[in-house]
Amino acid sequence: MQNSNPGTPGGYFVDQNEVGEMTRLLLQDRFFTETIQGGLLAEHPSFEGIHRVLDVACGPGGWATSVAQDNPAIKVRGLDISEPMINFARARAFQEGVRNIDFDILDATKYPLPYPDHSFDLINARLIYAFMKRDLWPKFVEECYRLVAPGGYLRICTEDAHFITNSWAVTRYHSLGCLALYRAGNGFYEDNLGVIPRLRGWAKNAGFVVLSQPHMVVDVSYGTEGHQIAYEDYKILLKALQPFFLRYDVGAQEELDDLYEQCLRDMQSEDFSAWWHFSSIWAQKPAD
Repeated sequence: MQNSNPGTPGGYFVDQNEVGEMTRLLLQDRFFTETIQGGLLAEHPSFEGIHRVLDVACGPGGWATSVAQDNPAIKVRGLDISEPMINFARARAFQEGVRNIDFDILDATKYPLPYPDHSFDLINARLIYAFMKRDLWPKFVEECYRLVAPGGYLRICTEDAHFITNSWAVTRYHSLGCLALYRAGNGFYEDNLGVIPRLRGWAKNAGFVVLSQPHMVVDVSYGTEGHQIAYEDYKILLKALQPFFLRYDVGAQEELDDLYEQCLRDMQSEDFSAWWHFSSIWAQKPAD
């Protein structure tokens, strides 16, 4: 896949080399794990039978490092295309004394990935819609099937840019984001990503047995536990998205600047209401 933006590794929609993106992902990680997903692996909290884990697009390594810390008998591996992200993840794991984890600088859209068949008992992938082209999604799930050992699991958690809110500005920013992603080849529709309703079919076609597909709705309205996290996330993300929006001609700079400032004002208003929607697929490869 050709990089759609020279400053964004692997076609990711913002520059992963920016300190702001690192900060955003670190802030997002704990909230996402604890509040949205209900723990490191709510679908299989005992980790019984799981000895080798791969975290795809691990970013600064928050989830992967936590799994390794809590389960010292498990070998964990994270991969990400961003060298600064991987360098940070490695340094953090070393500083915290986590020795059962390794990280690789790899492009998750280049197949086959450099791991043997049946290398992992669990593959975890969160929010990879940011770089996954629509024609690559089925190939990615098929590659996961190759890498997962018989009886092992695949978990993919994503959103479809489905953010219900009383803020016109935030709604508009989401609409522009979907349109830009569609033009970049990532989403399936111009007004939403359309990934969630396809997850089950991709998993079944690859050979997985779908065990569950939970849907999560998180209240990030003003005054809720998630509001400040959402605000800090959007404060960084919406500004970082502007070059991506300009590249795919979904708005002029002045409009985007005005819209960004209105989004922040709306989110700081005491009457701001919003619900963030996510879904995940939890699937198993049949045992031999």
